[in-house]
Amino acid sequence: MQLREQYQPKPRYGRAADLATILACHPSAVWRKAAADPSFPQPLNLSRRHTVFDLNQLDAWLEQQASKTKEGV
Repeated sequence: MQLREQYQPKPRYGRAADLATILACHPSAVWRKAAADPSFPQPLNLSRRHTVFDLNQLDAWLEQQASKTKEGV
């Protein structure tokens, strides 16, 4: 087994506003992206009023988007 497969990153979570800051967009754009793009990290409901996103999934999604951009160039 490779080292990367053994390593489990610590869970990190953020609200829609946190993702908006990372992605340089409005929080409503984060919600639209989550609804429209199944490859985008999906929200996790902690309670009826508290929803978070997995930041590790966001990092992986950003890497995937960057590799798509490099392949298209």
